[in-house]
Amino acid sequence: MRHLTGFSIIINDRPIGRKQIRFPKTKKKRIRKKWAKRPENFKNLFMEQPMMDTINRRIICTSRMAEQLRRAVG
Repeated sequence: MRHLTGFSIIINDRPIGRKQIRFPKTKKKRIRKKWAKRPENFKNLFMEQPMMDTINRRIICTSRMAEQLRRAVG
């Protein structure tokens, strides 16, 4: 945790979900179920925007967002 203008930054680099990016050409339920079991058909989703908790004075973001915030502040 580092402090940035009175706020502490909490870095969360864990994915918050998964999204299927590859789908079979067929519409059959049986084939779609098989494709849904393969991890290579998915990509991890990460936070897109930092979350601010003004009551506890915390900013929750990824490490890439934290670097951008530090550069923007100066």
